[in-house]
Amino acid sequence: MQERESVAQARAKTEPVSEEYAKDRGVSKTDNVTGDPMEILMDESTRKDLTDTLKLKRRKDGKDVFFEVKIRALEAPEYDKINDDCTIITRQKRSGNISKEVDQKMFRRVVAYTALVSPKMDDPRIVDKYHPVKGKEWEILDKLFLAGELDYIATEAMKLSGYNDDFVEQVKNS
Repeated sequence: MQERESVAQARAKTEPVSEEYAKDRGVSKTDNVTGDPMEILMDESTRKDLTDTLKLKRRKDGKDVFFEVKIRALEAPEYDKINDDCTIITRQKRSGNISKEVDQKMFRRVVAYTALVSPKMDDPRIVDKYHPVKGKEWEILDKLFLAGELDYIATEAMKLSGYNDDFVEQVKNS
């Protein structure tokens, strides 16, 4: 029967590495093997200027035509403002009860409009053709994009802004 190797024997077969060597490979001294949480949270480059390019497809003359749009992540204050702007507050006349409801159609369009980097919605060609209403510029999207495209852009912008569970990995305690 083979005996388990002692900790001392195991250590004798290894050599310590510098913190720089470990950091370059994404290993930290914490249980989080992908990096030190405080280092990641304090590093603005992991949160600022996050963009993604989406490839969309349409049909023209019986052929597929592809085009790209570029979106960016929304910061928390931007998201909060969009949510507030799209929330309708009503009061029941008889009971006086107050209720709040988010206008989902408006919310998704404002998210998409705010997240769009390219094409620029203030492009003179778009402005000259569609004459956006001040304060409701997001309505232009209905004239430019198909319904599914708008939904896709809004969904991907929300994902890029952290509103999904793709970035969460369950850590199991040993």
